[in-house]
Amino acid sequence: MSIDNILAARGFFIKKDYCRRFFKGMLLREMKTGTKLQLELYDEMGKRIDKQFVSQFEYTEDEKTAIIHVPLYEGVIYPIHTSLLLYVFFSQAEKLYSFKAEIIDRFTKGDIPFIRIKILGKITNVQRRSYYRLPCSLPAIYRIASQKEFNCESEHGEFIESNTINISGSGVCILLKDNIQADTLVECYLELKEDYEIYFLGRVVRVTKCQQNNNYRYKAGIAFEHIKGRHRDAIVKFIFEEQRKLRRKGFI
Repeated sequence: MSIDNILAARGFFIKKDYCRRFFKGMLLREMKTGTKLQLELYDEMGKRIDKQFVSQFEYTEDEKTAIIHVPLYEGVIYPIHTSLLLYVFFSQAEKLYSFKAEIIDRFTKGDIPFIRIKILGKITNVQRRSYYRLPCSLPAIYRIASQKEFNCESEHGEFIESNTINISGSGVCILLKDNIQADTLVECYLELKEDYEIYFLGRVVRVTKCQQNNNYRYKAGIAFEHIKGRHRDAIVKFIFEEQRKLRRKGFI
């Protein structure tokens, strides 16, 4: 049975070109010059180098080969050698992508250092994996929003202090002092990192009572209803970074 027939049997009616695009995945030639990259580098022993590297996409040479800027660490060019492996993360059209690659050459053009990388495998959309729920306690404030007000220019009451229980790419669970009905729209700010706030409007999907918590009586699962792409990307990257820390400590 063809892919089209399988999807139709399951109730998915998708245009054929989109269907092929969905299963084929993103192509290297679709990346744009100047795209910001986040890199994970691995040494000669295959051990991840515990630093945050940034780079920039320059151009493609073919379907499996690309030119990017030499990685920077804290604004300084990082010494790098050929044959090293790396993972490349980048955002495009409000989605986060990743691929594995090998450094096959290093050169300088017009006083700018570049590296040539060869892609190993496919470019994958990692947004789906970002829906892993990361247990974490982050400072947050919330208030009930108007069901018709999506820009929240008008006041809807005082914000109430809270903390998160967990967070994912699709929503967050926060602590409540008072009960809120399911399907309520809430306006929320949370401090993802120091000096970096996330704002969103969310829909309460469930509320349950807290056990053994003197400060909060309830907890609410909230699905993101309106959130800026850069804020969702920041959440995804935050989750990845925290997962890496947990893996290094052997917790996951």
